[in-house]
Amino acid sequence: MRSKKTSTTFTYILLSIFFTLLAGCAQEQQKTTVTKPNLKEVAYEAFIYAYPMMEQVKVVNGMFKFTGTKPNVVTMTPTFPMDNVGMPIVAPNLTSMTGGLYIDISAGPVTLEIPEVKDRYIVYQFIDVFTHNFYYLGTLANSGDAGQFTFYNKNQQKPGGKGSTPVLVEGDHAIMVNRIDIKDSG
Repeated sequence: MRSKKTSTTFTYILLSIFFTLLAGCAQEQQKTTVTKPNLKEVAYEAFIYAYPMMEQVKVVNGMFKFTGTKPNVVTMTPTFPMDNVGMPIVAPNLTSMTGGLYIDISAGPVTLEIPEVKDRYIVYQFIDVFTHNFYYLGTLANSGDAGQFTFYNKNQQKPGGKGSTPVLVEGDHAIMVNRIDIKDSG
């Protein structure tokens, strides 16, 4: 009798497992709803992301057209600031000469060497494709000391080597704007 009782218990256990599984399979699966993106919000976010880059393209085109800038070649405005009034790219003030550099690191890192300038105010302002001012050199930033600076992006190997400071750039291009006070001839 004992084996018949064990057999009956085993049958009840198997039946309870079977009915539990059957009940689980019979339950309605939860439905997941996919919401359509709000195209107005997506377009707004895309505009906010792309707008600075489009403005930067306009600035670069102006540099190429009006100042003769070429990639990785420093250009200084050849006229005095007061002669630039009414030009498409106006000098920020009338006491500084301005220049620029379009840095193209799409083919690899680029090294910029700057001279020591201690007798007047000078600034080198670096602007990335998102119009972020990501790096400064000059009187206030490094006391006007000379140096070498190698610009690279995250897809390139970080430059190593003595004498050059690595500078990480977001993207393949950047602009350097240079302003230097005109020495008093007085």
